Amino acid sequence: MKNSKNKHFELLNLLAWEYTAINPDSVVHYNELSKKHIKNEKERGQYFVLNATTKFLTGSLAEAEAEANRSLQISTKEKDYGSIGASYNILAKIKSMEGDFKKAEDFSEKSFVNTSKTKNKERILRSLINYGSSLLQNGKTKEGIDIYKSAEKYFYKGSEFEQGHIYFNLGRIFLDKNDFQSAISYLEKAETKHKQINFTQNLFDIYFTYAEIYTDLKNQQKAQLYLKKAKVVTRNDLDESDLHFITAQLNYNFGKLDIAKMHLEKAIFINQNEQDYSRLGEDYLLMAQTLNAGKDFSNADDYLKKAIALFKENNESENLRQSYEKIIPNYFQKNNQNEYATYFSEYQKLNSEHQKKEKTQALYDLDKKYQTAEKEAQIKSQQLELEKEKTNRNFAISGVAFLLLLSSGGFLFLRNRQKQKELQNQNTLLSLQQNLNAMELQSLNKQLDPHEIKNLLASISPEIQEKAPESYRKMLKLFNITKASLNNHSLTESIEIQIQQIEDFLSLEKMMLSENFEYSVENKIENKELQIPRLMLKNLVENSIKHGIKGNGGLVNVSILEKNNFITIIVDDSGKGRKHAISLDSGIGTSTYQNLFATLNQKNKENATFEIIDKEQGTKVEVKIPIDYKYN
Repeated sequence: MKNSKNKHFELLNLLAWEYTAINPDSVVHYNELSKKHIKNEKERGQYFVLNATTKFLTGSLAEAEAEANRSLQISTKEKDYGSIGASYNILAKIKSMEGDFKKAEDFSEKSFVNTSKTKNKERILRSLINYGSSLLQNGKTKEGIDIYKSAEKYFYKGSEFEQGHIYFNLGRIFLDKNDFQSAISYLEKAETKHKQINFTQNLFDIYFTYAEIYTDLKNQQKAQLYLKKAKVVTRNDLDESDLHFITAQLNYNFGKLDIAKMHLEKAIFINQNEQDYSRLGEDYLLMAQTLNAGKDFSNADDYLKKAIALFKENNESENLRQSYEKIIPNYFQKNNQNEYATYFSEYQKLNSEHQKKEKTQALYDLDKKYQTAEKEAQIKSQQLELEKEKTNRNFAISGVAFLLLLSSGGFLFLRNRQKQKELQNQNTLLSLQQNLNAMELQSLNKQLDPHEIKNLLASISPEIQEKAPESYRKMLKLFNITKASLNNHSLTESIEIQIQQIEDFLSLEKMMLSENFEYSVENKIENKELQIPRLMLKNLVENSIKHGIKGNGGLVNVSILEKNNFITIIVDDSGKGRKHAISLDSGIGTSTYQNLFATLNQKNKENATFEIIDKEQGTKVEVKIPIDYKYN
């Protein structure tokens, strides 16, 4: 500062940033010193973003958000991309802590986009880590992996810690995907990076993850080797509990149930003292499995209930879903079917939500793939145009006289040839779109895993039929609906089958919903073999229930009739209507059919139509399909 009269703010600001990882009080001190040296609006924006950082570090989230927004307002006008990126980063972290992961992802992306304009590799690398983490937080695994992998081009000497962090996260992701070979490859890279800078604090996590992998692979020797390595670098009691848990898992896998129980008791004791309820729930679940394997059903039952209660209390839906998945098939064989029928119902709901997320991600991936293919086709088409222009220029250079010799027939021939190329490109795009819609429709078919449900139902149906005949009848209706997903090869299904599906579906919904609602199904189609896109009636009716009837009640009327060589389908409800219906999966089913018809209409003489009509009270969907409509 003594040697740089005009850089007082810049140097104090830099010093304040260096203290953000060490001491918040020093950040405040040097940031306040820099305030008296502010010379312009750009520096004022940089002052506010550091203010936001200190407020965030001390837990004052509301003040941090206000300061970050002040900085954003100034920095955006000044085009100070570093401060814009830092402000969005603070906002992303605040939203993540508040549980608003969608906004956290949006802010993280904006942070990365703006930070990348600074050409500062250190800032860009850290913003990429934050962006990748926010994508994973929202279940966007593929995008998160892509972002982490793209970070490698920003690696620099001195970023070994960040590199190790990225490689470790990738290892954990691939472990969750059961891609053990990729997981081990990234863990080896993470271990190398942390050893380069002698950062032993994270070695426990790496060795523990190795132990998890080899436990899943049932490689006892290697699992024990990495458990020993992890024990050497244990940091605290929670690390100890993790070691006991994975040791118990290993012994459970090899049938050493008494040893598994001993280690689980130690893990439970630690996690109870530490009040780590997430770990405790997993301990209870593994203890239930271990006791169940040893035929100690009564105690296993107690631990299962404890695990489920903890997962529910902490909103750990994925752990809860996996708990049901692991335990239910065994417990349905015991003498407590009535109680576990409730668990089975809860499992179905959780599994449906899980598969909807997977379906949404799959459709997003398909759409992205289609858009990429469409752009490539457009580029090729543009290249053809450029080649054509180039050829035309060469013709011109060769001499106008040659062009005059072209007959009108030759000219038409060239035009027809070019037209054929354009049609070929168009057909390529249409084919891609049709394949996309077919895959989307198949994805809709997989909302339930019918084979798994079928096996469960088959195992319990005799006793349910005997002890609870009414429940058995409900179960049969449920199974009739799930059967529709067993055949994924055809795009269509007969109207008769689909009517049976919706009658069973509406009957079950009427029993389950607390709201009062009525329904009617009127079929005036005489030809029982007429085909329409598979699951269409069921999805239209399901949309009416989800977005109109639930929370409101009302009436659902379904009409199918044949008129003027068209099949007309009308689903009319008196619910709350689309404007008031908010749902994560809103519109996925209807948009799939709309896209399908839009594609197929170009290959049919008469068009199918799909119309959604908003009424004063409720929504009406009207679909018209020509009798001789071609789907292939």
